[in-house]
Amino acid sequence: MNFPVKTFEINGTNGEVIRLEITEVYGFPNETSFRGGYDVKCSLEIACGIYSTKTDCYYSSTGAICEFYNQLKQCYDTLNGKAHYEVYCAENDLIFEVLFDSGKAQVKGKYQDEPMTKNVLHFEFLCDQSYFNETLTDLKKAINLFVI
Repeated sequence: MNFPVKTFEINGTNGEVIRLEITEVYGFPNETSFRGGYDVKCSLEIACGIYSTKTDCYYSSTGAICEFYNQLKQCYDTLNGKAHYEVYCAENDLIFEVLFDSGKAQVKGKYQDEPMTKNVLHFEFLCDQSYFNETLTDLKKAINLFVI
């Protein structure tokens, strides 16, 4: 498997972005995670207005990514609903949701790199439903890499 694997990129109407790439997989294909799927190490970038963060040490799971894909696909197909992404790890914490309403979408959430400190990036931005076609394609490709 060639790394990094582009997992998803969500772009806002004013240049905002959340980008996740898998850089390492633990236990594949023999050992699954208690979080579902396989534990993964990722690079994560969030940029919203003048605020941004970037790390090469974000930890997630393919199970959480798959669950987010399923929710996002349903919202995209119906133009309504909420897709929620959350994986708590002792090392870092990312929570966000995408709220769809009649073709428009709002992304809002928070990222905390070190849960023992009080530094938190809260972010919120708007996007158009049409932006999610590529996001869903990338998510599906990433998920298919880990299906045995």
